[in-house]
Amino acid sequence: MDECHVVLDSGTDFQPKLRALGVEIVQWGTQLIFLTATLPLKDEEEFFKAMHIPAECVPFRGPTTRRNIRYQVQEVEGDTIEAIGQLVEEKLEQYAAPSKIIVYGGSVEQTIAIGEALECPIYHRNVDDRAGKARRMKELMEGKHRVIAATNALGLEVDLPDIQVVIHVGQPQKLRDYSQESGRAGRDGKSSEAIIVCGHIEQPKN
Repeated sequence: MDECHVVLDSGTDFQPKLRALGVEIVQWGTQLIFLTATLPLKDEEEFFKAMHIPAECVPFRGPTTRRNIRYQVQEVEGDTIEAIGQLVEEKLEQYAAPSKIIVYGGSVEQTIAIGEALECPIYHRNVDDRAGKARRMKELMEGKHRVIAATNALGLEVDLPDIQVVIHVGQPQKLRDYSQESGRAGRDGKSSEAIIVCGHIEQPKN
């Protein structure tokens, strides 16, 4: 089972049957292998319980660091979407075509607003039918568009080699989602960027 961490995101409104998958597949009585590069150690116990994984399971861990991605946070004042527009223009000049940019919004509404402001395609779970989603991805792959605004619906199974910049609008809610989405950048091994753009961040008090 690849991308197995998505089980923990299952709920009444999102793939509710995933939580029942563990009981089903354990009964098959065959060897099971669960793969993920984005499940934090602190979530492992919850995942094992959700999937009913036997205690005798053996975890294997390897490094997942992407050294070609430069991570950064940019705090902005005023209109965040306006700042995103300026940043996207700057990065389109910095990275020549066919390099691409994904801008992740924190909600469908925000993603639509970003798409309208940037005049670029949008991608979220409710946009189009399956064929329409496939068409949008095909146009992105072929370079018809260099920028796309998306929700986390564009986080899995996106393996385009020429995404050089991933921008998140606002502070990500879950580390595993951010790891998955920021990892869309630099699949070709070239120098890339993952940028969080948000308002002032309150630093935790000691």
